[in-house]
Amino acid sequence: YGGAVALAALAVHPIARRVDQTAQLLVHDVYAYTDENRPLLVNPRAMLENTSPVYGRRRLVFRNVADTMRAVDLAKRYGPMSVVLLDRSDSEMFRMDSGENARLVEKLHAACDLRPLHEGTYGRGLRLRIFEVVTCRTT
Repeated sequence: YGGAVALAALAVHPIARRVDQTAQLLVHDVYAYTDENRPLLVNPRAMLENTSPVYGRRRLVFRNVADTMRAVDLAKRYGPMSVVLLDRSDSEMFRMDSGENARLVEKLHAACDLRPLHEGTYGRGLRLRIFEVVTCRTT
């Protein structure tokens, strides 16, 4: 019985290590491509665990706030900001969340100049996109 437990632990360890390394790389990239002086517009379902104060100081603006405001008003209220969106495909909830991310990017792109800063994939089904909102048009 003890041998089976040890064998199972040895089999799970590489998987757990790979998941941990993926999370570390994703968090590293979020903080490497963003500035602590710019608020981050994030999708909270997928990004909260990756933007913890433990990793560094960042002011977060949740996507649902952006959904209710015009892009130009968002820019006026928060000033220069970065958009940090994590698309996940590991559940129906996250697939819907990714669709909402796409709609937000379309909305912002229609009213603002966005500068892509980073796009990366992490493990299976994780895509991180980081943009800088440069300027927004008033009309």
